[in-house]
Amino acid sequence: MVTPTTAQTAQAFRTALAGALANVSGVSIVPETASFNPEASGIFALQAFRPSSSESVELSGRQGLGKRHGVYMVTLSAPFGPSAKVQEAMGVAETLADAFRRRALPTANGPVYTDEPNILVVGKDPDERYSISISVPWTAWTGGVE
Repeated sequence: MVTPTTAQTAQAFRTALAGALANVSGVSIVPETASFNPEASGIFALQAFRPSSSESVELSGRQGLGKRHGVYMVTLSAPFGPSAKVQEAMGVAETLADAFRRRALPTANGPVYTDEPNILVVGKDPDERYSISISVPWTAWTGGVE
């Protein structure tokens, strides 16, 4: 078994996000550290890839199988106020949750498996915009005969 690298896993999520938003107008993918003008009219998608350490092996020895896991997060930032953008952002959040729900994302070294996404309405953020966060837990098998 060949293990997907961290870089391959992150790229698989970036590719899946771009694919999920390909037919959604008015949403821009931006770096996670971006700061916004509260008056900006668009919806922004900030992504963060958070791997954690590998778990102990299930079979002992050099050829043992273990799991690498983590969370991929997308935070949607929409203009705050009476505009329809907040409702539109909720619809985009549902679209993303559906796109990442229980999938096997392909990488050159094997699939990365996603679990059930969680949607959290964060509310008004420090940038004076409305935030909705989608968290996608993931797992990749590691180790084995390579």
